[in-house]
Amino acid sequence: MIIGDKSEFAIEYELASDYGGVWMFGGICYFIKGKQIGDYELGTSLRDVMFHLHNMIRDNGKRIHEELFHLSKFELFNRLNDVLYGYKDSEYEEVGLQEMWARFDIVPRVDIFDESKVFLVEDKNQSRIVFREGISQGLRGINEAYINKGEFDRVICETYKQLDNIYDLELMKQP
Repeated sequence: MIIGDKSEFAIEYELASDYGGVWMFGGICYFIKGKQIGDYELGTSLRDVMFHLHNMIRDNGKRIHEELFHLSKFELFNRLNDVLYGYKDSEYEEVGLQEMWARFDIVPRVDIFDESKVFLVEDKNQSRIVFREGISQGLRGINEAYINKGEFDRVICETYKQLDNIYDLELMKQP
């Protein structure tokens, strides 16, 4: 199942043939401007992804930050990465906590996305995604994409609804 437009932003998922009932094992990945993010073939628990999406939905419409939006892609990625993942001290830690910068982190923290960092920041008119696939890529691996404002929110809401429906059906099968 593909939700969204792969040439803009999309999520693709599929249940495995032996998906384990409520565990909902299967493949899932993001597509950002045609680039696949996540190890679709590795597979994961789509139930766990569903729970992460539910938390991300709470931040829909709350990712506007004019100052961050206008930084270079490198500065934006590094500032958010340093504050949210704390690999080194950052002068922005305090403001990042106060302003709840975790809302900009838009990738579910499950194994298939271990090598991925994806952040979304908006201004009044559009959404900007900065991302890196593969930790060894360093600065040269940082990409950016502009998508229609609200498109990410729409895609994760629809994906969540579909996964939640599957989950509910599997729960009803439980003894």
